[in-house]
This record gives sequence, structure tokens and C-alpha cells, in this order.
Amino acid sequence: MLTEQEERSLVRYLINKNRACQGLNENQVGGVVLNILRVRKENNRRLRHGGWGKKTPLSNAANQALESIYVGRSFFLRLRAAHLELKPKNKNRHKVSVKRGLRCTEDMAIDYLDELAKLLIEVGIAPDLKQKSPGIWEGEVDVSKIWAHDETPQFINFNASGQSKKNLIYAGSGDDCAELAKENHESVTVQPYS
Repeated sequence: MLTEQEERSLVRYLINKNRACQGLNENQVGGVVLNILRVRKENNRRLRHGGWGKKTPLSNAANQALESIYVGRSFFLRLRAAHLELKPKNKNRHKVSVKRGLRCTEDMAIDYLDELAKLLIEVGIAPDLKQKSPGIWEGEVDVSKIWAHDETPQFINFNASGQSKKNLIYAGSGDDCAELAKENHESVTVQPYS
């Protein structure tokens, strides 16, 4: 159904999605496979009408999958047999507390804001900040010297119960698996530059 290169790319994609806590179950993987086949079909159509490159025809199974909008069970059995580095696993059962954000006390927030203000002064992003009271600072921040390049999402795993197909997600054979069920940005990495 998929070419060797497409299959290798799919396996890398599934492993990386799981490592990003966004693992895909069998139904979602089927959707990705159908999209790959649609792209190849469109590419073949373009090549037939004067484009350049190598045409890769769709197999009968691929055409049938596109018509029925369903990837058969045999594809997944063959995928797991051919790629031992990829395994369907039950969602991780390690607990990540939903109450993590609620544990923050007023003193913790004040300490964090004071540390941040001192850092901004030290690196020259906000040299004229003045503290009004604990946790409250006043002054100008030079945003042209800040590059916010990363937001770290708060991962909350809702544990799976049972071994149904929906609860099994694809992961690398040596990797734990977890699913990002709620995304709430809790921290930002700021890179100062001049």
C-alpha cells in the first residue's frame, strides 16, 4: 500500500508524535495513511499531465482504501510485523497531577516574579525596573531584545482504562507513551539578544 520511503517516514512520524505526548491510535494512523495515499494520487495525476519526476502507481489495496476511506486490518498487522521499533501500547499510567497549577502559593508566585525582574535587569532587557512591593515591578521592558521561542505545554494524561483499540497508541518499542489531552501553556523560554 505504502512505498518503503513513505512507510519509513510514517514510522518516524508516529514515534516522534508519541515522544511529543501526542500519540496516535489506530484510527488516527489510518487517517494519516489515507492522506499519504491522496498526496501520491494527486502527484501521479500531475505527472500524467506534463509534470516531471517518477510516477508511483497506487496498488489495488491503496485504491480500495481510498474508495472506502478505511485502512484495513491487514495493513496494521503487516506494519507491526515489518517494523519492530513500533508498538501499539496502552496509554501511560504514570500520574501527572492536574492540581500542579493549584499548588502554586502566593509566596511562590512573588518569588518567581522577583527572580524574573532581577534577570531582566541583569541582561539589560529592562534596566530601569523598580520594585514597588514584593512581586510588583514598574518600568519599561525593551521587547525588541526578547525572543520568546518556546512555550512548554502542561501535560495532563487522562489514563486509559482497558485495552480497546482507541486506547492503544503507537510508540517506539523502548519509549513510554503518553497522550496530550489538555494543553495549557505554563512557561515561556525567553532568549535575550542585542
